[in-house]
Formats: sequence, C-alpha cells, structure tokens
Amino acid sequence: MSIETGLAGRSVVVTGAAAGIGKATALRFAKEGAKVAAWDVADAAALADELKAAGAADAFTAKVNVADAASVGRRSRTSSRGGGGSTSSSTTPGSSGTPSSSSTRTGPCWRR
Repeated sequence: MSIETGLAGRSVVVTGAAAGIGKATALRFAKEGAKVAAWDVADAAALADELKAAGAADAFTAKVNVADAASVGRRSRTSSRGGGGSTSSSTTPGSSGTPSSSSTRTGPCWRR
C-alpha cells in the first residue's frame, strides 16, 4: 500500500529523523521526491546521502533540539535562506500534545 502525500518537490522538515519512526518518515518523504530537512538532537550527517539515494529532490541534516526554541529558531532561519522555507513539518517521537503546524505554535508549546 502506498500513501501519496503530495509533497514531491516541496520542502519538509522531519524532527527526530536520526532513527526509528523519524528516520522512516524522512525516508518516506524522500521516496516521494520531497526536499527533506532531517533534524535531530543526535548527529545524523550520514542520513542526507541515504535520503538522496532514496529519491529526495534535496536533503540535509541538522543537529537541532526542538525542546529549545533558540535552537529551532537558528535552524529555521538558516533553512529558509537555503531553500525557501518549509512547506510542511513532521514532529515525531519525543513530541507531546496536539499536533499543529509549526507556524501556529507559540512559546508555551515549545516548552512542553
């Protein structure tokens, strides 16, 4: 069974991308041809090549702690300069609360 997300050629940020569900999510978006920014608190540098080999239009990894608003802010500014920003985000294990767009989250959401 294949699920089409409609993100081919579009930018997506996947958090928790170094392993497990986050990595599987990043690879799935890559197979569809999305531009994947894979964020994790762990070093996931080798993942960029794996994402490109899976079919990502472009891919890069970054060491980001999504529990730290300053860390997210720094990486978000850097990402948007390099590729026009993110179309979608996927928050994976380690997150809590109700899923929402990163553009609608406020300070208290990041501090949970």
